Parts: sequence; C-alpha cells; structure tokens
Amino acid sequence: MGAERNILRLVLSALLCGAAARLPAQETRDRRVVSATGRFVALSPAGQDATYLVVWAEDVVERLQKLLGMALPVPRGEALYLIVGPGEGAISAEQYYDEFGLRQKLHISGIEAADQEQVLEHLCRFLLNRQTLPEQVPFWFAAGAAQNLFPEARVRNMETAISEWRADRAPDFSDITGGDWPDTPDFRTRAFAGLAVAALLEWFPDSARTEQFLSACAAGQTPAAELAAQLTGRGSVRDLEAAWDVWLASRQNIRIVGAGSPRQDAERLRAMLEITPVMIQLVAGRKVPGEFSAQRMIAERAEDWVPAVARHLDLKLESFSLGCAPETQGVIRAWRDFLQTLSVRDEKRPWYSLRKAPAVSERELLVKLARAEQLLFELAEAASDE
Repeated sequence: MGAERNILRLVLSALLCGAAARLPAQETRDRRVVSATGRFVALSPAGQDATYLVVWAEDVVERLQKLLGMALPVPRGEALYLIVGPGEGAISAEQYYDEFGLRQKLHISGIEAADQEQVLEHLCRFLLNRQTLPEQVPFWFAAGAAQNLFPEARVRNMETAISEWRADRAPDFSDITGGDWPDTPDFRTRAFAGLAVAALLEWFPDSARTEQFLSACAAGQTPAAELAAQLTGRGSVRDLEAAWDVWLASRQNIRIVGAGSPRQDAERLRAMLEITPVMIQLVAGRKVPGEFSAQRMIAERAEDWVPAVARHLDLKLESFSLGCAPETQGVIRAWRDFLQTLSVRDEKRPWYSLRKAPAVSERELLVKLARAEQLLFELAEAASDE
C-alpha cells in the first residue's frame, strides 16, 4: 500500500517540476509570469522560471470546473499569486482584502520538497472560495474535490474505501464533514474526503444544487451532513448515513479507468489544440490576424509567436496525458512530437561557416502533423463505434 499511496504525489511532482528543466532561465532579476487567462501570477527567484506552474494551475482550473459542472469566476485585477521561493517544502496560504480588492497568495518554499497534494488542496480552496466570497469553503470539500481531479487518486481512494468498508471501519459522512481539517492529513483522511465529495456530486441533480451547497456550507450555519440531507432529498441525517453506506458498498462493483472516455478525450484534445488570436496574444504577446491552423504554424515557423505557442500547447498536452487511456496517450505523444519539433529554432551561424546548422524541414513537420491528425481522427472514430 505504501507504494500505491505515493502514486499521486509522484504524478503531481512530475507535473509541477518536470517541465521546469526545459524552460529558459532568467538570471538577472526575479521572474513574474502571468497565466494565459490572467487568473494566476507566479513569482519566482532569478534563475527559476515558473511558467510551468501557471500552466499546471490553469489545468487544475479546467479539471475542477469539469468536475463541478460550473464555471469558476475570474475577478478582474485579482489574480491568484503563486509565490515560489527557496526552502524545505513549507506551504502557507493567505487570503485577505485590501484597498485593491481580494488577495490570495500561495507561498511554496522549496517546490521540489513540498507536499504536492497539499499544494493542490490549497489551490482548489482558493478557487472555490471565489464562488462563495466573502465566506470560505471548508477545507474538507476543497481537499475532497482535489482528490477527484486525477484518476490516480480516485483509484487509490477507491481501494482504501473498499478495504475500510469491508473491515467495518469506514467513517460516517458526518465524521468526514464535521471536524476540523488536520494540518497534516493522512492518506485515509484525504481518501474519504474525496469519496464524500464524489458521492455528493453524484447525488446532486445539477450544478445549481452543488453551488447552493457550497454557499450554505461556507456560511457554516448548518452542519454539512444536515445540509447534504436537505439538498439531496433525504429526510434526515440518519437517512443520509444509510445512503452513504449503500454508496460505499456499491463502489465494489465499479472499475475506475482513465481521465475520460475516448469520445471525451478526442473532444478535449481538439479543443486544447485550437489556436486563437487571443491565445497568441497572451502567450507570445503578439497580435497576429487571420485564421489559424497547425499548417499555418509550419508555414510561419520562423516567426517568434510559433515556438511560444507550440511550447504552450505542449505543456497543456503533458498535463492532460496523466492518467489517460493508452490509446489517448499515443495520440498525445504524436502531437507533442510535432509541437516539440516545431518549436526548435534553426541555429544561426555566420555566412562563412563550413558546417551547416541542422534544420527541420517543412516536409518532416508535415509528416509528423499528418500522423498526429490521423491518430486523433482514429481516436474519435473509435469512440463513435462504442
């Protein structure tokens, strides 16, 4: 079980830290990176690029919105700050108001050593708080939502729940949602918080009911179990506990698979690969008119905006690939191969140099693109036959 409990931490660590080595370093002053939507600002010391951190955070937003079935607000001029510094893994979060509005700051001192699940939990709580301001969402719900964003965590949590339920050690719903969230939660606490949120989202008929529960729960006037009983149509907390026990028992017959079905994966990949003028403006700081396609990126690969956009898409695909089915990962690998080749810039040499710089030919790029497009088409076709 020890190795299994570390799967998600390894996944999140790889996602947070693995891309950093590929990004250019700035050695003269502190870095400030703004995400594509303006929702996040990352601050990091000189010599460390935090672009990977805001890309990861934007991916978390997409996953959280998909989980809850509702859009989370992006207040203008009130970005969420991710502040990276040296240290041994300490994490602290602060939220307050000043004369300029809402301030949310997540401090990570030593990101390589930090508890990546705790970073994810704090980030989810900040995002959910924007739905319930000025009240704050209870930590058990934020942590539980975080546990449902990655399939590795869902698999781990389901195995924990089944084992505990069979041994008659599963906690009551009231116990999960009624206490204070510990400073250093263990895997069992996180697992059952994730399962409580999963059950609620299954019981609620629509996102409006989810939003109603979040707001009421954040206000803290009624115990969460009582609120859940009311909003799910159960007469009492006792009836809710009975439904919780039945829900846990039913998990034994459910097999957890990847992040989504092939159909969902194909649709999400197409949306993720869409190139828009707004995206180019945010990523590359350029206003480029006209229609956009991968073919145009090949034709204009000498322009500065092309490698910037290619690297941005590559990082998004890297994040999405975690936990996907093998056939989806094959499609993602083909697209990343194309994008990484596209982002390579020809090495400039003096005219008198006898050794020619290696260049990526247009034909090579077209071949890689054709293969990637064909694999994506086949994934969508396979999904339509299901």
